[in-house]
Amino acid sequence: HRCEPRAKLDFIKEVFETCEMTQTFIFVNTKDFAEKVHYTLRNAGYASHIMFSKMAPAERDETIRRFRATEINVLITTNMVARGIDVPETQLVINYDVPSQRLPGGTGHCADPENYLHRIGRTGRFGTNGVALTIYDRDVDQ
Repeated sequence: HRCEPRAKLDFIKEVFETCEMTQTFIFVNTKDFAEKVHYTLRNAGYASHIMFSKMAPAERDETIRRFRATEINVLITTNMVARGIDVPETQLVINYDVPSQRLPGGTGHCADPENYLHRIGRTGRFGTNGVALTIYDRDVDQ
């Protein structure tokens, strides 16, 4: 879904209003965006939790345990859980940001199809149904 940068959070709230709340991963590219999405959703009445690489390992493990136990319904994270975290109850993955990678020499960013596949692979696993949405606000170089 393409929308203006300011409308991305409104789109997520619309999705939550029209869909039954399920175990949801929201992937972002930076910790700063994770915090922005978390606080906006929390202020709108949606319970969410943030997970990022600089958390203590015990805190990350506890967050995943609570997500698997459905004590947390929305987990906002960077690519750190795009691989290796299996939560069969996950029915919705939202890519708030299109996954990107730095170009050689640090001259910009381009699309990261490998992380995209790993992110959306968190839903619909083992023959279950799931939905993956990607919200983009600008074109990403191939």
